[in-house]
Amino acid sequence: MYDEIIFRPRMGYLIIYLIVMIIVAGIILGIFIEIGLFSDDFLFYLMMTLMLLFYPLVIFPLFLIRVKYIFRTESLIVRRYLSTYEIRYRSITHVEEVTDHSVYFANITPSVPSSKQIWIWYSDKDGSEQYVNICPRKKEEFLSQLRYRVDPKAFEIKSSLS
Repeated sequence: MYDEIIFRPRMGYLIIYLIVMIIVAGIILGIFIEIGLFSDDFLFYLMMTLMLLFYPLVIFPLFLIRVKYIFRTESLIVRRYLSTYEIRYRSITHVEEVTDHSVYFANITPSVPSSKQIWIWYSDKDGSEQYVNICPRKKEEFLSQLRYRVDPKAFEIKSSLS
């Protein structure tokens, strides 16, 4: 059996996103009540409960349980919400620690400042260039593990995305 080193992602603005979605769900339900869509109190309370609990009880645990970055002997495993990437260390062509301080709210990562992100370019099985951006909670420790495993020529740190 091989050793695995597991890193978890940063939470970023996911918490704020969840709070905003709960408020939006409450506003939508309030509008539905005003236009008379919910005349039965039981149906209203059932729908409100389902809408208000969906995000914190479904999306948030999916994020906490599913998303992780795993260092294995020969590859880095990047587990996202519904997809998994297996990146062989020898296929990594470029690693970039992003130091741009803007915030992307519609980003693949959980809406964290891009200064917390690491972009990894690699060649997939077909030879085409792919990339994945990640945001580990312990960024410096993650970079240290990656430097240890990746060819030093492929590892490059730049000041911003190009």
